[in-house]
Amino acid sequence: MKAYTGQSSLALYPHPLKEKLTADIYAAKNGRAVLVVLDATQKQLYTQNIIINKGINLINIPAAQLAGGIYFVKIIYADGDVLTGKFLKLEAES
Repeated sequence: MKAYTGQSSLALYPHPLKEKLTADIYAAKNGRAVLVVLDATQKQLYTQNIIINKGINLINIPAAQLAGGIYFVKIIYADGDVLTGKFLKLEAES
């Protein structure tokens, strides 16, 4: 279980993942943001405009189509604040 502090934070689970990824965002303020998924070379693979509410926000991120590897997630608030995280995607079993 995640412990929330008074500061904004980003947790990604499950880790490692096979198909579905959840971004658990604890926000100290309301705001608009962009969620971005990047590969290891920092190539942007997915973006989603999101509304962040003060408190806990759970956002599902499509990840089934990603190849196995390490990826990064950035939450970029309209005011310039950024939360970052990374996750490992397992290769699909054949």
